Amino acid sequence: MQFKIIRNIPKSLISEFIKKGFTVTYKIPLPKYETHRLDPKLLPTEAITTKEEMEKFYRDLVTIRKFELASAECYRRGEIRGFLHLFEG
Repeated sequence: MQFKIIRNIPKSLISEFIKKGFTVTYKIPLPKYETHRLDPKLLPTEAITTKEEMEKFYRDLVTIRKFELASAECYRRGEIRGFLHLFEG
């Protein structure tokens, strides 16, 4: 089941809704930006997600970061030959 989120709902009440099988969704406004040869009216203005989806994104992000750190260490020790490009920043 889904319901429309009303702002300022107490967390205890949200927990009760979840226990009863409701899905809590979050609307996140997206920033406006300029495009090249693309109608900006076709782009979404908000992202809709759930807590579970955001937790999965975070776990994936942490896993990728740990892999990059381990790769960098292996490269530093000479265990990876050639060039290693890490997405750090």
